[in-house]
Amino acid sequence: MSGTATPVIAFLCFVASFVASGILTRVGLLPDRPNSRSLHTQVTPRSGGLAFQLPALIVLVFIWFNHPAHWVLPVLIGCIAFLALGLLDDAFQLSPLVRLAVQVIVSTSLAYSAGPITIAIFDFIILSGPAAIAFQVIWVMVCINFFNFMDGMDGLAGLQAISFFAAAGFILVQMGPVPDMGRFMICVATGVAGFWIRNLKPSTLFMGDSGSYFCGFLIGFLPLIWHGHEDPGPLIRFDGQRLSNGVDFTLGIILFGPFLLDAGLTILRRLSERQNVFAPHRKHLYQTLRLSGWSVYQVLSVYGFAMVLATAIAVARLCVSISSDRLTAAAILLIVGLGFIYSAAVNRLARERSDSSGSSNPEY
Repeated sequence: MSGTATPVIAFLCFVASFVASGILTRVGLLPDRPNSRSLHTQVTPRSGGLAFQLPALIVLVFIWFNHPAHWVLPVLIGCIAFLALGLLDDAFQLSPLVRLAVQVIVSTSLAYSAGPITIAIFDFIILSGPAAIAFQVIWVMVCINFFNFMDGMDGLAGLQAISFFAAAGFILVQMGPVPDMGRFMICVATGVAGFWIRNLKPSTLFMGDSGSYFCGFLIGFLPLIWHGHEDPGPLIRFDGQRLSNGVDFTLGIILFGPFLLDAGLTILRRLSERQNVFAPHRKHLYQTLRLSGWSVYQVLSVYGFAMVLATAIAVARLCVSISSDRLTAAAILLIVGLGFIYSAAVNRLARERSDSSGSSNPEY
């Protein structure tokens, strides 16, 4: 896909997604009925993922026929596999064991056949061979399930997807070794934007498990393969003097940071409270904010700011050479600091909700 054709194709993805979203809204395919975990009160179709998935798959096929790069086929296979798994889950509510088994099989197959043999995490921890494959499988599954966990409020998951794909896409087009992948990601971002308009409050359409699995897979898998492969070494080693390596895997961690932190800290909090982390709940920060009376757009503003900040950090890292030990130390300090802020905010909001339990709940 040429650079001059990218704006036209991206715009067509937006239009196709917006039109398809309208059709899916009217058809009412795969209705989502509210339950104890939901923040919505009306039956809403959850087939919206199809609106941006189909244009994205067409773009992938177009790239494959015009420039059959090594990354296209595994991405296409993974997209189709997780699209199908999500649709089946939306339609039949698959058991967690079945979902987990399919995720493990697909992620392992793709990591083994197309993933890098060596991967650097924050340029400090370098994994090779079986350790690298195992990490890739876990990482892809974390991204899929964390994105799915966070898809519970109007506009939130779509905003993270647009932010990630747009930022990473433009960076790859300008600096990456695989600019076609960047152009594909820009098309995914515009496709999600076409759906996102109808997903804003009052939402008339959800992306469903199909859409969240699809986005989570791309967010997890593309950073693994968008940088050049390195020579294999020991299973695990540490390199404190290594310099930041531009468009690499760590870039994906940073851009997905807002969802990683919310979902990760929520799981840690529930584990500390000896709760079943697999049981439905309303403990994510966005859920706590909504239940405390914040509007959808106030919550989106908070997460939007976090996504802009993550993008700024990613761009700054590309522009400044920093040793891996300093980068790792900065990341640890940031995560610990945000963890304290998250814990304090959630506890305060919980107390406020308890103190005002007699007041009426906001309309979700």
